[in-house]
Amino acid sequence: MGHSLSFLKFPNLLTKIIYQLSQSYILWRLKRNLKIYQAL
Repeated sequence: MGHSLSFLKFPNLLTKIIYQLSQSYILWRLKRNLKIYQAL
């Protein structure tokens, strides 16, 4: 029982990491696009 509980916590942590990574990636893409638009 305790083993399955620790397994349930791990995907949660993974999801948080993936979420934060995607958020920062989206911000990076937006900033990069803004620079390209300003250069035009």
